[in-house]
Amino acid sequence: MTPRERQPRSDGLAHRRQLLDAALHVFTEQGVTVALDVVAERAGVSRATLYRNFADRPALLRELLRHIIDRLAAKVDATLKAQGDDALFEFLRLWAHESVLTVPLSEYWRSLPLDDPLVLELRQRLLELVAPLLARAVAAGRCRADLQTADLLLIAGMFGAARRGGTAAERLQLSERAWCLIREGLEP
Repeated sequence: MTPRERQPRSDGLAHRRQLLDAALHVFTEQGVTVALDVVAERAGVSRATLYRNFADRPALLRELLRHIIDRLAAKVDATLKAQGDDALFEFLRLWAHESVLTVPLSEYWRSLPLDDPLVLELRQRLLELVAPLLARAVAAGRCRADLQTADLLLIAGMFGAARRGGTAAERLQLSERAWCLIREGLEP
């Protein structure tokens, strides 16, 4: 077995998660151009550990986008259990808030070409995440029957206008208003 085929050690996986969580907070607070040493410091690991996990800033940013989708996936599961037929609406509301609280990462995402393999991968994952929520809402008569999963990506893009608030509180307020307007359009 080659070194690449071995399973990562548990401490290596923990460091990777720590780095991704720290990067999410640091990039959200200070922007994606902040020194990577700040990320390593926030994660409580050495600079060498950061570079052992992520070769460079683009590699960290790309993996962080996957990490955000993983977090959304966990929220889908929890939302389905807690909200039932209204899970689609609650998930979209969470998505609206998440998108305005991670502005620098959202801007990085939007800067990638539409045909970038990562963009294609993550769009597909998002569609797969929302499909069961949409199907349940349509079956329960909670949203328009003509709504398609691709429409939900368009709606998520509409939340981007809420990023124009000057502070996190203003952005959350704008995202909540956008969500209220969009929700009315989704209902039958």
